[in-house]
Amino acid sequence: AANTSYTRHVHAYNGAGDSVASSSASIYTLPAAPSLTADKTTSTWYATADVTFTNIAGFGPGGVQYYRYSWDQSPTHSFTDTETQWSSGTLTRTSTSSGSWYLHVKSYNADDAAGSAVDYGPYYYDGSAPSVTSFTATTPSNSLDIPISSFSATDNIAVTGYQITTSATPPAAGGGGWSGSAPSTNTVASDGTYTLYPWAKDAAGNVSSVFATPRTVLVDTTPPTVDSSLPANGATGVALDGTVTIDFSEDVDCSTVNTTNITISSGGWALSSCSGDQAVFSTSGGL
Repeated sequence: AANTSYTRHVHAYNGAGDSVASSSASIYTLPAAPSLTADKTTSTWYATADVTFTNIAGFGPGGVQYYRYSWDQSPTHSFTDTETQWSSGTLTRTSTSSGSWYLHVKSYNADDAAGSAVDYGPYYYDGSAPSVTSFTATTPSNSLDIPISSFSATDNIAVTGYQITTSATPPAAGGGGWSGSAPSTNTVASDGTYTLYPWAKDAAGNVSSVFATPRTVLVDTTPPTVDSSLPANGATGVALDGTVTIDFSEDVDCSTVNTTNITISSGGWALSSCSGDQAVFSTSGGL
């Protein structure tokens, strides 16, 4: 059995068969090979820094008397037999910076004779959240699919998810709604005013803080209509050279109010002014 004391003595016989026993000597067998489990999976990113190890081989007779160990960011380790001892309970190690971490252990018996060494890892730790660096959205939008003109983020390791919400509360890293690349649109249910918040996450589950300048977008998918005109439709006795005032159902984009989009059946006219929900045209040659 591993790390177990055995006592022996010897007898020497002469020709007459007489024997005298030697003094007894005790020595421990070599320790068991290191056998550990951890509360975290190797090659998986975590946002928490601690890793706790359990000695499956056991401490004491039949297992190991103690381990010497090193916790670092190197895949291998050359033991000097002066490393810190671990001889009971569980062992918790803390990653002090983001990246890959390894536990190197070497077993010893009660006589301080060394057994074999094993390297455990890598255990990935990322304590830094991503940061959204740019975010803009088109407003007003005439579609329920709001165009996103820019959305970028950075992380010390890698950004693995993007999401846009209408709440300043960070979304859960394990929840729905994340996409592997920055979305080019954000869909809303109906017309209205929305404040859009961009988020980014990494593989460890860190989520970015609230973006400093969320974007407020007006969504209006209903085109304006003509409420009234002066002169009214069908009016008589109207001067050939005059003005026509059109009142719309809502404020309009005056860059779209022109004689190409708004036409008359005869004569000519030109846009005189446009502001808010009203446009004025001057006429010539009769309507």
